[in-house]
Amino acid sequence: MIELLLALVTQDRDMKMTEVATGLHEEVPGGLLLVIAYAVIVAVVVGFVARIALKQRATEAALDALEKAPASDRPDKGKG
Repeated sequence: MIELLLALVTQDRDMKMTEVATGLHEEVPGGLLLVIAYAVIVAVVVGFVARIALKQRATEAALDALEKAPASDRPDKGKG
């Protein structure tokens, strides 16, 4: 068994690149795929930034409401 494995590992292999004559031509639209990939990345980043902006706007509105509340409604200043 070991001799068989050694024979498989040590056998001479031809590592030359040879053309296969199939008559088929493979074509991948690399430029279009690159543009699509960048468009998806930009859309994700813009969506993420917009989500953060909306959350910040809601937080600022809540903070403004707390700042405008009367002192008697505030838990830290109403007692005393």
